Amino acid sequence: MRWTKRIGVSILVGFLSSSSEALSQTAAYTDAVAPELRELVPAKAYQSRLSRMQAAASAYLDAKAMSATAASPCGQCLTTFIEAYATDKSVRDALRAVVAGLQPPPAYAKAANPWSASGSGEELFVQLISTFTDWCTWLPQIEGDQDGGLKYIMEFLWLYYRNNAGVAFVQGRNPMDETQPMPQGFALFNDFAKERGAYMDSPASTTYVRQWLEDPRIEIEDYQKQRVEDYTSWNDFFAREITIDEETQTIPSRPVTMPARDYIISAPTDCIVNPLVQVLVKDGDPHRQFVESPLNFDMVLDVKNIPISLSDLLAGVPEKYRAKFVGGSGLSCVLMPNTYHHYHAPVSGT
Repeated sequence: MRWTKRIGVSILVGFLSSSSEALSQTAAYTDAVAPELRELVPAKAYQSRLSRMQAAASAYLDAKAMSATAASPCGQCLTTFIEAYATDKSVRDALRAVVAGLQPPPAYAKAANPWSASGSGEELFVQLISTFTDWCTWLPQIEGDQDGGLKYIMEFLWLYYRNNAGVAFVQGRNPMDETQPMPQGFALFNDFAKERGAYMDSPASTTYVRQWLEDPRIEIEDYQKQRVEDYTSWNDFFAREITIDEETQTIPSRPVTMPARDYIISAPTDCIVNPLVQVLVKDGDPHRQFVESPLNFDMVLDVKNIPISLSDLLAGVPEKYRAKFVGGSGLSCVLMPNTYHHYHAPVSGT
């Protein structure tokens, strides 16, 4: 009888302990994952990611960072990379090589490399996880007369700017021996794009759609959907469809559909057209100016504060095609979040 009672008490204590743990996990999930993200991050996924990180990376990430990562719509690819870093020395060596190869931006950019604060591979690892966790649910906003659509894209490119180790890591090769594959880096960035894409396809991404619709530059009256509630996601708004006059097969006035004039060359899309800018060095200081002479292979162009030569752009292209660009000219066509993100041609054909 005494033995039976002890079994009963043990079972009861175990039941209460399990119930308490379940309630604790539920509370942690509710606190960590915003209601609008719970369809993308179910409780089971959150708890699984958190357990995996706690088992593999408690020496590298604190509890707050692990919880934020587990709660992210991009948490699956980040958790997988965290496990790879914690368990595979070659991944840790690769990040040390990336840090060693970081280059400062050109002097005229007047900025520091955003990754240069990482003085070690471990610091870069922590910065990568933090940056990509924030980036996953970041949404473009109108900032004065500027649009912040390129914030993280431009920051990311400095990871591999003139950095052979960074290029190898991003492309899936081992920076320590580029003849060997290292899929962990490529997988992180490739899967991040897919998981962030799923977030941008979700209703959770509509937070600032009203802000954009109310911007007169949008010319929302030209589009098929004109109310905030008509858009199901940021991507639905971003790739919005313009109104088409089916009878005349025309759309509201855009660069490609102005009244036909045989002396007008049409832009291929609703873009901001800029002249090309080149970078010249005078007395040791770099200067930027509009391209006034025909293009040549040694000319260093400026693309969003990144210097790049025509020979770099055409690397690997057969000589018979490369030569056609020498002596030519060009334009920079920039699409912004407020513009119409489709392409057209002023003539028919393939």
